[in-house]
Amino acid sequence: MFPEYVALKTEKGLPEAIAQAAESQRTTASEFMRQAIRKAIVANGISLPPYPDQRIGRKTR
Repeated sequence: MFPEYVALKTEKGLPEAIAQAAESQRTTASEFMRQAIRKAIVANGISLPPYPDQRIGRKTR
C-alpha cells in the first residue's frame, strides 16, 4: 500500500517516544509517523493527495 520508503536520523529517545505515542493511539509507529508528517506538511501550506484509506472509504486511525 505504501511503496515509498523514508529514513531519518534522530536524537536518543525519539523512537521510544514515537512507539509510546503510537501505542496510546492504538496504531503502529509507522502509521503514527505518516499521520504526524502529513499534518506538519499541510500545516506548512503544502497540499497532499487524499490519504490512501480515504480513497476507498475507510476511516483512518
